[in-house]
Amino acid sequence: MTLKRSLEKSEYGSLDAGLKSSYKELDGKYVLDVDDSPLVTALDVERQAKKALEARLAGYGDLTPEQVKALNEAKGKAERDKDFAAGNYDKIVAEMNAKHAKDMELRDAGDARLRASLQRALITAEAMRELQAQGGNPDLLLPIIEARSKLQTVGEQEVAVIIGDKGGPRLKRDAKSAEEYMPMSEYVAELKADKRYAGAFVSPVGSGTGGVRNGVAQTMRAQAPKADQAAKGERVMQQLRDGATVITE
Repeated sequence: MTLKRSLEKSEYGSLDAGLKSSYKELDGKYVLDVDDSPLVTALDVERQAKKALEARLAGYGDLTPEQVKALNEAKGKAERDKDFAAGNYDKIVAEMNAKHAKDMELRDAGDARLRASLQRALITAEAMRELQAQGGNPDLLLPIIEARSKLQTVGEQEVAVIIGDKGGPRLKRDAKSAEEYMPMSEYVAELKADKRYAGAFVSPVGSGTGGVRNGVAQTMRAQAPKADQAAKGERVMQQLRDGATVITE
């Protein structure tokens, strides 16, 4: 049964006794005794937004999005020409600065997404290469390595470095400068020597743990497509470093 939000006195009088307790008297009528103001407010906001959008679209008729864009650009140019003719140079400069700031914001957001994507690809590529070389299980170790890695600018290149407990890049064991960062191979070897992760690496032949060894080999074969994808990402990163225009398949 659907309850009306508001009832006249005659309607309220015909309700069952159990339903009457759901209403309260207000200004000569009976309204549901519930606090639905947040829902009503959200609904009103949504209705107003829909109404405003419909009003905007109504002025364009059957125009395509491309035609609407061209129309807005022509309108903007006409307004700028009018301001220029009237000598409203401060307004023109302010609008140009606002547009430039918005363009830069969009560009920076795009650059951040691209860097994050390339970072994952490069780190995954290096990690997969070292895990395969040292017999590590990617399913178990790759998440650990990725969580402890980031890109660092060294000269004109971006390289994958290992992050220390304090958030800064770790240096390799025999580092003689502050930019001799720990390579991926050294970190994987460190994991291999750690008793906590020993079971995630291939055991020496004849150790009696052939099941573990075969399981790791199967996992690494299953990870081959992912390694190819990561290698492709690394090639893209190198092309971007060289200033090339990259076209991905």
